[in-house]
Amino acid sequence: HYKATKFDRQSSEKLMAIMCTSDPNGKLKGVCISHTAILTYAEMKCRSMKEFRSLNFSSIHACVGIIGIFLSPFRPGETRISTNQTFTPKLCAELIEKYRVSVVAMPPIYLNALINSSYPQSGDFSSIVLFSCTGAVVTENLRDKFKKTFPNKPLLISYGTTEVFIAAMFPGEDNNGLKVGRTFTNIQLKIVDEEGSALDLGEVGEILVKPEFKFQGYYNSPEST
Repeated sequence: HYKATKFDRQSSEKLMAIMCTSDPNGKLKGVCISHTAILTYAEMKCRSMKEFRSLNFSSIHACVGIIGIFLSPFRPGETRISTNQTFTPKLCAELIEKYRVSVVAMPPIYLNALINSSYPQSGDFSSIVLFSCTGAVVTENLRDKFKKTFPNKPLLISYGTTEVFIAAMFPGEDNNGLKVGRTFTNIQLKIVDEEGSALDLGEVGEILVKPEFKFQGYYNSPEST
């Protein structure tokens, strides 16, 4: 019989994983992820999940791959299609057709390569119910090309950081500007100027993001934390 693990500390203080990221200057940092962070995200992300088949090429990509692996136990209806082969538009189209994939998650660079190939016209994408794209900026040009290539398929765009996961989500109803969508559940956002003062609508500044769970800091880097 299964016995749940008893933590010696609160789940919000218990380290589950260390995920690599970098600052604007390219310096590598290890982000400490707690059990609470994953459980909070799982509760938000998996409530409406039913049976589906997912395909993901970026197994080590934080937003697209690792988070999907973390959430697998909370998705009893998911059949996850994985491969150790390098992404190509040809392989992507073949796997979608062979396994009747319904959800495809990929970073913008892969989505752009797929759209610019001939496979959206020659392959069978009828099983797809959702394209999910995250990990970098999804440009207006890419959104426009997606809409023309897959006019009847929704494109879900997610923005966030390794520290807080998804901060905002754009369901892709239109392509007017570089919208990032609505803030994710239990996420607080504030736009500030260089002095840290809050800005009003239409003003440009730095985005501050605060999740409901406590950030555990950067591994062996108290000064960065």
